[in-house]
Amino acid sequence: MEVVIIIGSQASGKSTLSNKYKELSYTYLNRDSLGNNARIKHLYPLLEAALSRNENVVIDNTHPTKISRAEFINIAKKFGASINAKVMTTSIEDCQFNAAIRMIKKYGKVIEDEDIKKCKDSNLFPTVVLFNYRNIYEQPILSEGFDSIEYFEFKRIWNDEYKKLYELLATLSPKLSKLITVKN
Repeated sequence: MEVVIIIGSQASGKSTLSNKYKELSYTYLNRDSLGNNARIKHLYPLLEAALSRNENVVIDNTHPTKISRAEFINIAKKFGASINAKVMTTSIEDCQFNAAIRMIKKYGKVIEDEDIKKCKDSNLFPTVVLFNYRNIYEQPILSEGFDSIEYFEFKRIWNDEYKKLYELLATLSPKLSKLITVKN
């Protein structure tokens, strides 16, 4: 039995990595999937229930600090599961680009920070959130209770859809477009 804890900032590619585990029939836990009023603590009984059924679990949340990871690790240990961290190393610039692409796909435009709260969408966030994440981030270490820690470099697949969205984004946000390099 395995618990995979995915660690990374917003829009870093955590859900894309989680999808690979879902394809392997892992039970998927994510606070956002519970709704806007959900808290991390609401995932604890769901983790316990999945482990009591001997299921493998992938937890897709930011997990920036030791404290934010501790209870998941404690629960997994209680059930004798292996606990593996998967850490996203995505740059802030790529996270901003990913977030902008998300907005364009869903709303047809990049939403300004001051308008994000009006959308009531847990997948939208002001850019300051990425910098806050970086400021509080504590690198995971084995002594927290992990059996392994693996780092994932973000690699964008530049298909035609992304290239078109990049061109649109470049016209909407020239500052951000200078930070992202299109690779063929």
